Amino acid sequence: MSVKPQGHLINILQSTREHHPNFTLFLGAGASITSGIKSASEMINEWRDCYTKMYSKDHLHLQPWFNKPVEYSELFEALYDQPTQRREYIEKCIVDSKPSWGYIYLSNLLQKKHFNTVFTTNFDDLVNESCYLYSSRLRPVVCAHDSSIKNIRLTSHRPKIIKLHGDFLFDNIKNTARELESLEDNMRSKFRQYATEFGMIVIGYAGNDRSIMDTLNTLLHSGNAFPHGVYWCIRGEESNISEEVKNLTRFPRFHLIQIDGFDEFMAELHHALGCDLQAEIADPYGALSARLDSSSLITDEDEDRQKTSPIINGDIAKLSQSIKKIASAYDIINKIEAFLQQQNEGEAANFSEQIRQLAADIQLVNFNASYGPSLLPKIMLADISYYEGNFEESLRMSKAYIEKNDKNAYGIFAYIRAAIKLSQNEEIDQALSLLRKSKAIDSSIIKKLVSLIVDALNDEQYDLADKMCKTIISMTLPDESKYILYINESLAARLKGKELNEEQTIKLKDCLRAAIQEDNWWLALGFTILTSNFEHLPTILENLDDDQLIECFEKSMPIFKLLTPEADALIKQEGLNRDMMMSDEDASNTEADENRDISDIAHQEKSANQDDAQAGTITEAQNHKDVAEGMDSPDDAA
Repeated sequence: MSVKPQGHLINILQSTREHHPNFTLFLGAGASITSGIKSASEMINEWRDCYTKMYSKDHLHLQPWFNKPVEYSELFEALYDQPTQRREYIEKCIVDSKPSWGYIYLSNLLQKKHFNTVFTTNFDDLVNESCYLYSSRLRPVVCAHDSSIKNIRLTSHRPKIIKLHGDFLFDNIKNTARELESLEDNMRSKFRQYATEFGMIVIGYAGNDRSIMDTLNTLLHSGNAFPHGVYWCIRGEESNISEEVKNLTRFPRFHLIQIDGFDEFMAELHHALGCDLQAEIADPYGALSARLDSSSLITDEDEDRQKTSPIINGDIAKLSQSIKKIASAYDIINKIEAFLQQQNEGEAANFSEQIRQLAADIQLVNFNASYGPSLLPKIMLADISYYEGNFEESLRMSKAYIEKNDKNAYGIFAYIRAAIKLSQNEEIDQALSLLRKSKAIDSSIIKKLVSLIVDALNDEQYDLADKMCKTIISMTLPDESKYILYINESLAARLKGKELNEEQTIKLKDCLRAAIQEDNWWLALGFTILTSNFEHLPTILENLDDDQLIECFEKSMPIFKLLTPEADALIKQEGLNRDMMMSDEDASNTEADENRDISDIAHQEKSANQDDAQAGTITEAQNHKDVAEGMDSPDDAA
């Protein structure tokens, strides 16, 4: 089974750009994770917790679908009986999602005609939303119903989004095992029609839907479908590829492509195709200005309506005043830049007069301090300032943002992050207080907060790490997130020199057993180190992937400070078993060989230098002799 790098596919798309669009895109749930939507595995873990509370863990493990590809659909149906309930759950999962960079690039690729059709099994509206948000002209056709797809024409220039499993706005979404058994007739027919004309690039899809995989298998078997091939993008190790996908690798037109992720692949492709960022991203204020210029909101030809509606007149006046303020601010910035340029060139004269004129300009449209913040994307500026190292400005912007969005988890995270960098304990406490009021937060924000806790442990800020762990643990969290926080809370105590009490030890041992039962070996390793109970360590190490084992070798995380010599020896042995490191004897022999090589090189260089020196002496003596003999001749002397 051959896996090619993403550069292989990008090269094909780059080389055939004059014939675009020659591929359709097929997006699965993996493409939406960085947009804030839970992955299928996160949902499964959440549902397992819920199912276990209703029945028991043993009962869950006895189910024929447990840990099988169909577990998602079977668990979903077991917990939510009616289609309406399942739709409402999905709607809750996607309500706060925002298009990631991958979707921003995709909307531009659609606008520039590199792609024209996107098939997706996702219920979210991220493709369509990114087209509306980040393009002034792109208005795709969205098909989520079997009946509506019949009217879609392949030759239409308007982008098409075909939702094979339906849309979260409707109860007909496909989620359960029975619902996923087959594609509806019109959907299948249109899918086949596209397959005769285009290749397909699949991103973020595991291939667990029998209806789609059967259709792909049939089409590839025919030998006539997908003239440009099917390129199935994967992340991680080949061992994670489903059997259904592996089964398709027998076809000559099917290819596996290793990518870093949806966002990263789209970024590389966008760059390789020479696409400039759309104005909505590169120049957002300019794009908004262009939209306002093209509107008729103020210069409305219906003068009678304006005269007879005081509400419309009032709102037109508000819009006019706001635009005048923006124009005034822009003009002031230009004047300041020109003034500073004059200063640099030594041309500024009558400084006080220029300042008075600038002050008059500022008052021209009643420009005041309260206007500025309302214009700015504060949380974005907080991020920009943070990454530039301006933590004071990041703190100011994040605080300004949460004044009106005090339940926004990302805003609170940005506030905590900046306060920690500035060591402002009162601000940290205030931010944690806001976090407690949030009650529940998204898993992506939990990961960001955990990274702050790990940073605090690395910086030996154990009290801060402990305080953050206790705050987050008090909230509504999935079990896996709680496990991670238990590890870091206990780690803060251990690194501070405290012994764990009996209650903490019992809790950690219970978590260790649960992690092993759930095959979560990385978490199991953490609990093992904290409890110094190495009974299961050999089994745990055997089940870690290579990257995780390398983390153990490098001891890059604070928890590895607690490793005992016994545990260290077991880790080293596992490395030897996998040929990932050398034994002490081999390392010693290698070092001796290297030393001998260095000695040999030094000896050779010394001999060469001596030979050069000797040759130089002979040459010099010969030169003296030649000169002396030459001077004996009267003609030479002349």
